Amino acid sequence: MAKETGPIYNVPLIEILPLRIGGMTQAMPSRRDLENMREVCGGQRVVAGYEVLLFEWRREKAITHVLAEQLTGYSTSTVSRELGQAAEIVDEAAENA
Repeated sequence: MAKETGPIYNVPLIEILPLRIGGMTQAMPSRRDLENMREVCGGQRVVAGYEVLLFEWRREKAITHVLAEQLTGYSTSTVSRELGQAAEIVDEAAENA
């Protein structure tokens, strides 16, 4: 089966989103679900927003993967310190956005 894409920006869709809560997952909307939302509810902005968020989520996941590979071999305390500093920068940027 071909990978589904979103109806507005053609972002590749995901079927399941892993949650950080006890190994739980969340089923995600299909293209058909998104098309129904757009047609029935007039949810053009909701569907577009979903696709944009999904694109950014994938981008951040890829960045995290690259960073994790780069940190391989560092001590746990060094990694914790670096991640703590990165979290502070992200929090500050979010507050200023």
